[in-house]
Amino acid sequence: MSYQLKNISDKDFGTIYELQSGKNLLGRSRSATIRILLDDISGKQCILHSNGLQVKLENLSRFGTRVNNSKVTESVDLVEGDIITLGAKCK
Repeated sequence: MSYQLKNISDKDFGTIYELQSGKNLLGRSRSATIRILLDDISGKQCILHSNGLQVKLENLSRFGTRVNNSKVTESVDLVEGDIITLGAKCK
C-alpha cells in the first residue's frame, strides 16, 4: 500500500507527497525526503516510517510536532485523515 502526505497550509497548499517505503525525513535539510523551507521548521523536523502496512511519526525537533493537535512525545501510529502540525504552530 502506498501512502501520501498532503499539504493543507502555507504557500505549497495542495501539494501531495508520495511517501517512500522506509524512512521519510521532513525538514529544511538538503537531505530531507520532503523539504519544508520555512524558518520555524528544523533541518530534521520529524521522520515518517512507512513499511507498506502502516506509517509511524517520530518527532526530532525542539520546535515540536503535533498529530491531531496532540504533542508528539514518542512514536505515533498514523491513520488516514490525521493532521500533522509542524514548527511554531505547535507551541
